[in-house]
Amino acid sequence: MADLSDVSKKPLRLAIDVHGFSGRHQGSRTFIENVYREIPSVDPSIEVISFGEVEPPDFPVSRHVPVDLGSAAKRLTVGSYAALRSLAPDYVHYQYFCPLLPVGRSVITIHDILPITHPQYFNPSFAGRFRMMVGLSMRLASLVNAVSDFTRDAVAAQYSRDPETIAVVPNGVSADFYRSVSYEEARAYVKEKFGLDSYVLSLTRIERRKNIPLLIDAVSRLQGAGLSGLQTVLMGSIDESSGGGCARTRQAIADGTVIHLKGLSDQEKIFVLRAAAVLVFPSMAEGFGIPPLEGMAARIPVIVADQTAHGRIYRDTAIMISGESVEELADRIRAVLSDDDLRRQAVARGDGLVERMTWKRSAAALADSLRRDAAERAAR
Repeated sequence: MADLSDVSKKPLRLAIDVHGFSGRHQGSRTFIENVYREIPSVDPSIEVISFGEVEPPDFPVSRHVPVDLGSAAKRLTVGSYAALRSLAPDYVHYQYFCPLLPVGRSVITIHDILPITHPQYFNPSFAGRFRMMVGLSMRLASLVNAVSDFTRDAVAAQYSRDPETIAVVPNGVSADFYRSVSYEEARAYVKEKFGLDSYVLSLTRIERRKNIPLLIDAVSRLQGAGLSGLQTVLMGSIDESSGGGCARTRQAIADGTVIHLKGLSDQEKIFVLRAAAVLVFPSMAEGFGIPPLEGMAARIPVIVADQTAHGRIYRDTAIMISGESVEELADRIRAVLSDDDLRRQAVARGDGLVERMTWKRSAAALADSLRRDAAERAAR
């Protein structure tokens, strides 16, 4: 193994592609925002420069370089070439794909390869392009990272790569952010602002693989069995671009069966999350799945489908379901609502995971992967 001592303090110039900040909010943007806020504290000798159409707000970089990256085709070919040449970075960090004309050493973070492993949830044309671009990027990149053990192993199997060559730089959570208000304050706020009392929350971008109809049916069953005041609340945008399948959820929102909250401020999101009776994340396919971790940070019980990455990340901390049975989910929700001991145990288990899964830990993992690569190259 390469000796890090000679390169651990040498300055590194790291450019980060932030084109995603001009589009819809996704998990990859959450990853960039939070990891890079912690980089200065874990390795101050890494100089971070962002580039893209929009300068991210409150982003601790030495400078931002405005670059019109244009379409995906332009971004992945010549879009950033001239700007990056003038910056002379040691590394350039991208999410999923790197350009065909790299400058410096490309680093890609792969959040999932679900369009390949679970194509039923995606537009076939998109899935085909995704497969091709990940394959090309794997060959071009100097460093490949994944956000979970599950995603690392899926990438390694799909592209016949040694998993030891893929570093895990996981997602994380900031507990203080979600605990900045008390449960009592949150309850009072959501009742006055949104008319919410007892509700089951799902925090997610709404698309077919997220399995929201299962939650709608489970709560409907509980309402018919005596819990008439229980409400279903969705917090997140509806995304039809990945293959559709949201008609049922749209109808439930339209007829008032489901309350859909969107366009909330960060502070309002904290209130809604903290005041929920339980967070349910029944998604059938994830490369990590951050919302359950956010629910645990807010100290509410979390119910998660035991599918894909969730089985490894949350099996010992969340209340697990198959994701395929309405009756099973209804039973789990009823148990959480009626059993105070179960609630306390679920919250306590979540506290332990939240304590381990910090964004500072994630930033340290990224910095370590860069330093190790630099050491190996210096030793050649």
